[in-house]
Amino acid sequence: MRAEVTLFLISAIASFVYVALRAWQQLNVMQGHYWRVVPTSIGMGIGDVILVTLIVKTDSLWIGVSNGVAAGLGCCLAMYFNKRMAK
Repeated sequence: MRAEVTLFLISAIASFVYVALRAWQQLNVMQGHYWRVVPTSIGMGIGDVILVTLIVKTDSLWIGVSNGVAAGLGCCLAMYFNKRMAK
C-alpha cells in the first residue's frame, strides 16, 4: 500500500511538470519564442517516458485523479509564469 501511495505522489509530480511543459510549449509556439521550443520538447519527451512507466507500474485508474489535479495545477503555473515573463 505504501509503495502505491509513493507511486501516486511521484506520478502526480511528474504530471504537474509534464503538463506545465506542454502548456509552456504551446505558449512559446503562439508567441514565436523559437529558442525555447527545443529544450521544452526534450523535457516533454522525458516526461512522456516517465509518466507511461509510472502508470504501468501503478496499474490503477485512481492515478488519473491525482494526475488530473496535478496537471491542472501545472497548466495554471505555466500560464502564470508566461504572463510574468511577458512584462
